[in-house]
Amino acid sequence: MATMSTILVIDDDSDIRDYLGNILKAKGFETICAENGRVGLEMVQVYRPDVIICDIAMPHLDGYDVLETLRSQPETATLPVIMLSARRERSDIRYGMELGADDYLTKPFHGREVYAAVEAQLKKQETYAREIEDTLTVLRRNIIYALPHEVRTPLMQILGFAEMLELDYKSAKPDDILRAAQVISSAGRRLERLMENYLTYAQIELIASDVDQLKALRNFIVPDAGSIIERQAVEVAQQVGREQDLRIDVVKQALQISELDLCKIVSELVHNAFKFSEPGSEVEVIAEYKDKQYVIDITDRGRGMTDEQIDQIGAYMQFDRVFFEQQGIGFGLTIAKRLTELHQGYFEIESVPNQSTCVRLSFPTSS
Repeated sequence: MATMSTILVIDDDSDIRDYLGNILKAKGFETICAENGRVGLEMVQVYRPDVIICDIAMPHLDGYDVLETLRSQPETATLPVIMLSARRERSDIRYGMELGADDYLTKPFHGREVYAAVEAQLKKQETYAREIEDTLTVLRRNIIYALPHEVRTPLMQILGFAEMLELDYKSAKPDDILRAAQVISSAGRRLERLMENYLTYAQIELIASDVDQLKALRNFIVPDAGSIIERQAVEVAQQVGREQDLRIDVVKQALQISELDLCKIVSELVHNAFKFSEPGSEVEVIAEYKDKQYVIDITDRGRGMTDEQIDQIGAYMQFDRVFFEQQGIGFGLTIAKRLTELHQGYFEIESVPNQSTCVRLSFPTSS
């Protein structure tokens, strides 16, 4: 594992750079060195090291600034960083860890400590890479199984009933024509929703990686989030024919979010609540001001989810599809979660299998 790994050492002390370079090379690592933080950041872009060992007290750009810069950029946000310092105060260590340091070594240190710290970070990265690959494997499998079904089923309904009308339009009874039109309309809306969610998800990921677009997105304010939530929840309940199952209790509150995004979040979550619960069971939508946060709870009395399923929520993810055969490929929860996070909100799911699911959103309130 260590043979091909590249370690970047950033320290203004040439003796320490030479010492670390020698002991790491002796262990089979490729080692590169930088004399200050500014040069170190330039070398990160050129060499893409596997681990960085960075001193804190340096001219031009200190270790904290280096760490903060690395964590602010998506391509280096998860790069392991081991901080070096002669200071042993807990406050210094805590500050480095709060900025995202992976480990902390105090001077003087032994070569064995450095090697152990580097090996630990490489193993952690290896585990992380395995987890990502496992997630991608599940994602690919779900796309292969779910997406063709989600597109093909409504498409075949549209084509089948359209062909029936074409062949029997002269003799077809009005009730049969109406039924065919309803099926075609329903299938068309299903396709429209799928395409809309696909495009929304793609747009969300683009915005998340663009600082300017993200800043612009967070400039929107709605003066009364409560009325928007109520209107959207009622609209979804009417669409699925379950107005009697909906209970709403919301308060008026200004929020720093676009009306379009708030509507999308509520629509997806309320739609899911109805989809995964039986007609006649209650779906609650509650929004209240609590501890300087606007908290939205959407609760159903449906089949619920396990902790493992909650941890695996993502686009194209749908649980127990073969058993339940519900429509949708898992976009709804992911879109709601990502939109909430883009607007600096907090997204949480509490669920008891075969009993209930509560999705809780917490947004900082607008002044």
